[in-house]
Amino acid sequence: MARRTLPDTLQASAADHITARGSYSFVGGGGGEAAADSNSASGEASVVAGGSRNTANDLNSTVSGGYDNHATGERSTVAGGDNNSASNFVSTVGGGYGNGASGNSATVGGGTSNTASGAVSTIAGGSGNTASGAVSTIAGGSGNTASGAVSTIAGGELNFVSGLNGAVCGGKYCRVRGSYSFVGGGGGAAESDSNSAIGVQSVVAGGWNNVAIGDRGSIGGGAFNRAGADGVADATVGGGASNHATGAASCIPGGQDNEATGSWSFAAGRFAHSNHNGSFVWADGSGTSLSSITNNEFVTQASGGYRLYSNAAHTSGVTLAAGAGSWVSVSDSTKKRDIRLTDTKALLEKSQPFLSRIGNTNLSERASSI
Repeated sequence: MARRTLPDTLQASAADHITARGSYSFVGGGGGEAAADSNSASGEASVVAGGSRNTANDLNSTVSGGYDNHATGERSTVAGGDNNSASNFVSTVGGGYGNGASGNSATVGGGTSNTASGAVSTIAGGSGNTASGAVSTIAGGSGNTASGAVSTIAGGELNFVSGLNGAVCGGKYCRVRGSYSFVGGGGGAAESDSNSAIGVQSVVAGGWNNVAIGDRGSIGGGAFNRAGADGVADATVGGGASNHATGAASCIPGGQDNEATGSWSFAAGRFAHSNHNGSFVWADGSGTSLSSITNNEFVTQASGGYRLYSNAAHTSGVTLAAGAGSWVSVSDSTKKRDIRLTDTKALLEKSQPFLSRIGNTNLSERASSI
């Protein structure tokens, strides 16, 4: 009797509706009662280890198990889960539900309804995230989109990065549009609350509704702050509320309702306006607006007065009282050392020769009636 030749496909005969059609392909088992439940390994050297409604349709593609998973890209893998798809070269889905790795060498670790469509893009987990930029990464969160090349979103919700090498750490509705720009987090419940880094190499560390518009603009936090403008770079707002540094290399460290519109200008306090180049304006909290009137001007407002010291012990200096118009030298006995009482008797004795010359005499050239 002639020896029977074994086929180059292997199939577990015990399960229902499982097919290994590809050369050197393998189906370990699973399937179901209906034909639609079948597992199928039709790609060369493809593998479906088990589960139901799984398909491995390309060279060296693998589905380890789960339900309705599809490895249709060459050397693609779906480890498990439900309704997942790895459809490009060396794409991978670790598990979860409704995830897709459609980019070349893209990866989705798990989660729900995540899509890694950029080449070498990665989504570790979360829900409803999209990594469409080449070499983009989303670690987790929900509804985040990394569309810029080499962009990163660590987490949060509804964050968006379109700038090259841009990054968002977290928060909600944070936007990074500038290349090499960064938003640390913050934002708010509505899209209008978003923090946004628009300029190249711009930074918004956190807060609410802050926008770094110019290149290399920086905002530390706070709310409703703006740094830079189109074509205006290197502006900084440290924090506070409703501060606008729109001059080149201008600075507002904090406070509220301040404006630094002049280049290299500085504004701080409340309602301070450094409108001229190189101007320095500091206003107190009295609520009165204070503005520069010329370039390179130093302007301050302190309705409670001033104290200026010229030594570290605060024993020398000048003061300007509230409402006063002239400076007074610092004279405070509590800040003096080696204080000794004056010997008034000795002082009078030494002054007697001078005092004796003081009388009611008239100058010779004056009239005797004076």
